[in-house]
Amino acid sequence: MTSQVFKPRFLHRLSFRLSRSGVILALLVSLVSSGYQVFNDFRVERNSLDASIERVMDASRFAASRAVHTLDYNLASEVANGMFVYDFVTYVAIIDELGSPLAERSAEQDQRQQHWYELFITRPVQTLETRLETNALGSDVYGLLRMQIDTVLAYQSFADRAISTFLLGVVKNFILILLFLIVFYRLVTKPINKMSSSLDSIDAENPDGQRLTPPSGHERDELGQLTAHINHYLSNAERLITDKTLAKHEVEESYTNMRRLIDNLPHLIYVKNRQGELALVNEAFARAFQTTVEELTGQHQSRILDEYDEKSRQLIVEADEQVMTDQNSLFIPELDWMTSNGTLTALELRILPIEFRGEPAILSVGVDITERKRNQSRMQHMAYHDPLTDLPNRHLFLDRLGQSLRRAERSGQFGALVFIDLDNFKNINDSMGHSAGDSLLREAASRLMDAVRNEDTVSRLGGDEFVICMADLGNDRSEVSILAYQRAERLRKALAEPFFIGGQQLTVTASLGIALYPEGSTSASDLLRNADTAMYQAKAHGKDNAIQFEQAMAEATAFRLSMEKDLRLAVERREFYLTFQPQVDVRDNSILGAEALMRWQHPTRGTVSPVEFIPVLENMGLIVKVGEWALDEACATVRRWMDAGLWHENQVLGINVSPQQFSQPEFFTQVKQAIKQYDIPARCIDLEITEGMVINEVEETIVRMNEIRQYGVSFSIDDFGTGYSSLSYLKRLPLDVLKVDQSFVRDLTTDSNDAAIVETILAMAQHLNLKTIAEGVETEEQLTFLESIGCLRYQGYLFSAPLNTDDFIRLLQDNNTQAAAAAP
Repeated sequence: MTSQVFKPRFLHRLSFRLSRSGVILALLVSLVSSGYQVFNDFRVERNSLDASIERVMDASRFAASRAVHTLDYNLASEVANGMFVYDFVTYVAIIDELGSPLAERSAEQDQRQQHWYELFITRPVQTLETRLETNALGSDVYGLLRMQIDTVLAYQSFADRAISTFLLGVVKNFILILLFLIVFYRLVTKPINKMSSSLDSIDAENPDGQRLTPPSGHERDELGQLTAHINHYLSNAERLITDKTLAKHEVEESYTNMRRLIDNLPHLIYVKNRQGELALVNEAFARAFQTTVEELTGQHQSRILDEYDEKSRQLIVEADEQVMTDQNSLFIPELDWMTSNGTLTALELRILPIEFRGEPAILSVGVDITERKRNQSRMQHMAYHDPLTDLPNRHLFLDRLGQSLRRAERSGQFGALVFIDLDNFKNINDSMGHSAGDSLLREAASRLMDAVRNEDTVSRLGGDEFVICMADLGNDRSEVSILAYQRAERLRKALAEPFFIGGQQLTVTASLGIALYPEGSTSASDLLRNADTAMYQAKAHGKDNAIQFEQAMAEATAFRLSMEKDLRLAVERREFYLTFQPQVDVRDNSILGAEALMRWQHPTRGTVSPVEFIPVLENMGLIVKVGEWALDEACATVRRWMDAGLWHENQVLGINVSPQQFSQPEFFTQVKQAIKQYDIPARCIDLEITEGMVINEVEETIVRMNEIRQYGVSFSIDDFGTGYSSLSYLKRLPLDVLKVDQSFVRDLTTDSNDAAIVETILAMAQHLNLKTIAEGVETEEQLTFLESIGCLRYQGYLFSAPLNTDDFIRLLQDNNTQAAAAAP
């Protein structure tokens, strides 16, 4: 293991490195320049030394030659001594031709010191010789001048001078470099250091708007440009940091929102990597396995696969491998999963290939469809069962009836269909409320279920209508007919037992219709219609009984259906019209008013009585529309009569109001609008209602009647004495007229009971300050009796049958003429 050598921080500073480089550079420059200078000086010095030696030798050669020639020792000694003028001369000898020295001298030498430059001198001592020649007396004499020099001493002055030169050069260069460094430091290094310090004070992770200030005096030079560039990069860096921070924040926020989203989703979500580890799970997934997100994250999938049964576990493993391999999503519509607590859960699983944190993974989204399946099952049950009684509804019943009908056709076994309708159930609903009616229906359904076999089907078609399919009753039709009637009677008696609803005892009867099957090619719908027809016949025969279907009933039903069809067309074609039966004062036979009676002019059957078509209109729900037309037509007729001078303000036109029409919230508004539209006096209109119309919601009815009565319209009770009148209600209702029903008037002269009833009605009306009109007066005896007991107004064929508009106009004209003639 190598260790890094620690270096002081200042060694890395630019100023130190620059100074170090400057010193090295100064030294190198000094060495080069001074060496070159010394080298040149050495060459000059060497040439000068050679020249000096040459001069000494030349100057001494002639004298030495004479001394050799003359063997003059003194002269030779003087010459030798003279050559020691230079201190680097260490030895001089003048030798004659025989080799004997004439003069010889050596310099006195002290202990010589060592010099540094001796290392560079190859020959410290040099010996120089020159030949001495003279030509005298015709003969040549030869001698030798020998001189030794100390090269070290010869170059001593040069060496001292060289050292001075070198040192001076070094000092000079160092001074120049120092000056350069000072200038460079002030101009470059110091501003750069200052910029560096300023830059060090800026947080690179968060510049927060901090910028470098250009060094003083350097705003426009390279340092200023460098500062601008640095500031530019700082701005870019700050923007990038800001963007990065925002991006990081957005990523964190996105991840947080993603986590919040997936944790709040009810779906089971998890991400699994290639190694089978759960890289991400949501809260719903963790709750499903009764653990936490933290505990599951990073765990292997085997921990959760144990929660599945073997089949589901194998399906998930294979599906995951397929998605990871094919990189295609996979949908598993239903997967059963048994939780650790034994609860069976149904999952809808979708597996998708994704990339999670740079690695291939799969995303699984499981939707708990247990409740959905439960709801679907419940909705399917609701689609085929009555929500109130939980009995099969019409759709399911017809399906089962069809199956039973086909089975009967194959087996030859007869069955029976029983159609049940509770009698007067509407009165219970209206008087005690719908909750009481619902309770009664549920109890009735329970009784019917108890009274039939397990294989029989009991269904509620709606309202108070029930139907029962009894299959496989036998092979003999006559016996089956008797058996079906007996079982129908058992059902009727079960329903006739008292009901206890809301603390009250109620007795309810039922009308039952029986239809046997198979009956030719009769379908399930036809069979149901036959039983319904028989039930209506039971109602027509006094209710609380059971009647078996016969073909004649079907013909009657067909006639009724035909009438319904014709009535719909009659409404569209306006085939209805009004007739008018006058109401007369018995004292002078003057017409006090009239009752408007509706008629139907059928295209082929002619005039149809309201006794035939009014009930059908009520069953069809068209009576409201037709009644609205009758109200409008009656008001328009009064207007025409008044314009013709045939009708005065004291005469009243009675208009019959159906129960359905009377119960409409907008009915009284329609009455006001019709009166206002045709500009007729409101007192000319009398609304004739029946007793049964006012016993429901009495308080509200009284308020509405008072409102229209204050407007001027009067009210009459039609067919009084045949309904459910209560004297307590009667005295509170804002009535004007009681109309005695013709059923009492018809036999009042022969039946003492009818006479007593009529007298009682008249006495009660007088006590309540109500006017009376007797209906159905056809004989003089009836009229005389009525007059004798105080009934002065009547209506009937004795005076006139209902007349069409033209005939009634003529009657008005005649009556007005007679009244004018009788006037004094």
